Amino acid sequence: MSSELTLQEQALLVMSLTDLTSLDDKDNFNSIQDLCSKAINPYQHTAAVCVYKEFAAYAKYLLNNQVKVATVINFPDGALDFTRFTFEYAYALSQQVDEIDYVFPWRKLIELTQDQEYEFKDLSQVTNNSAYQEMREIMQKYLQPLCNNQNTKIKVILESGSLTPLQIAIASQICLDYGVDFIKTSTGKHGEGAKLTDAEIIFKLIKLNQSKTGFKASGGIKTVAQAMEYINLGAKILGQDFIAPQTFRFGASGIYKDIISILTHGKSISSQELGQASSY
Repeated sequence: MSSELTLQEQALLVMSLTDLTSLDDKDNFNSIQDLCSKAINPYQHTAAVCVYKEFAAYAKYLLNNQVKVATVINFPDGALDFTRFTFEYAYALSQQVDEIDYVFPWRKLIELTQDQEYEFKDLSQVTNNSAYQEMREIMQKYLQPLCNNQNTKIKVILESGSLTPLQIAIASQICLDYGVDFIKTSTGKHGEGAKLTDAEIIFKLIKLNQSKTGFKASGGIKTVAQAMEYINLGAKILGQDFIAPQTFRFGASGIYKDIISILTHGKSISSQELGQASSY
């Protein structure tokens, strides 16, 4: 796909798929205003902005329905705490967000699979795994209410950089069972971010399940060139139609600098500038 597009076209495509993100302890109303102004720019609106819950209503006001607003719950630790979950979910809904990014309880999954072989070859056998069966039952009271809400898109963050291929496959299959809207790789707060090998597992499971679930790459993607690697892989496995905001996203803020550099100067940012870009 990348060979068919000019560099500027690639930049515009990536912009259209990006959830421009700010999840920093130092966030304030001024920084959120700046984020929203980047989301609505002269070149191409982003797919969404993603902010902490306390800033979501303000972002909704600033964006005026021109760009979707997402927030995070169970973030960034992915705790298995139903009281906290119900409070944060209700709070997010009260802010009338369009999308919610929920962190999967990945530490519990690691606990359940710690005695298992980590290498596997047949994705179709994931549902036979005892850890899958137990984790799926645990997740019913979390994913069922999330997915029953037709007005809010749900992205589930796996924290894939902290998981083995088997664990990624188990978590992804559970997400597919409940029909989440997107499977997302990482929080950008813990361990390694997105990897193409992890994305490939998720893409193949989406195809195997003939699912309408989308994919979101997050954590460490800072350039259009990096983003295009995920786009090309997704298109190869799931087809060109999969590469659309309804089914394909990037969670990033640092990537914006590279996009604007390409659109204004015709080239990517320097390696020095790349090192200064955010990890989201």
